[in-house]
Amino acid sequence: MRRVFIGVLAVALIMTAAAREASAQSFGVKGGAVFADFSADAVKFDKRTGWQAGLFVGAGGPVGILGELNIIQKRARLVGLQNVDLSATYLQVPVLLRISGGNNGARVYGIVGPSIDVRVGDSIGDLDLTDDDVFRNYDVGLVAGAGVQFAHILVEGRYTRGLRRVNKFDFDNAVKLNVHSFAVLAGVGF
Repeated sequence: MRRVFIGVLAVALIMTAAAREASAQSFGVKGGAVFADFSADAVKFDKRTGWQAGLFVGAGGPVGILGELNIIQKRARLVGLQNVDLSATYLQVPVLLRISGGNNGARVYGIVGPSIDVRVGDSIGDLDLTDDDVFRNYDVGLVAGAGVQFAHILVEGRYTRGLRRVNKFDFDNAVKLNVHSFAVLAGVGF
């Protein structure tokens, strides 16, 4: 966990330094709804709506690097004998290539890049599993999305594909749990 924290901190510092060096920079806040897809072969999940809130900093020109620091809650319901809610909360640090175009009134943009999600809390039903060895401490993902920005207001849709199995505990490799999500976000840039 310590190595992951040091890695996240290093990425955040590099993103901040790169954004400060850019001739046209922007920063701001954004948040919205997250629709997570917990997928496993042996277990069925229903989707539940979670949330995301965070800060972004990056080059505001036509092509640039965008760094973010987000808190994301991904939720689902385990379907079976007992319908149990599952919640996983992550500190997410994506580093995204942003390509934008358009006139001064509206700018359309696309984003793509890797992210690291550090687990900060999770629960199944009323059980807090943050200190247990049920879930891995981090996930690595690939983010892709698009949005539109009107002056300082932006609206964005993004898909994050988790690339690692997130469950540590496994019954004879029967359950390989991956998490993918789609988010609808709104924000303000300064």
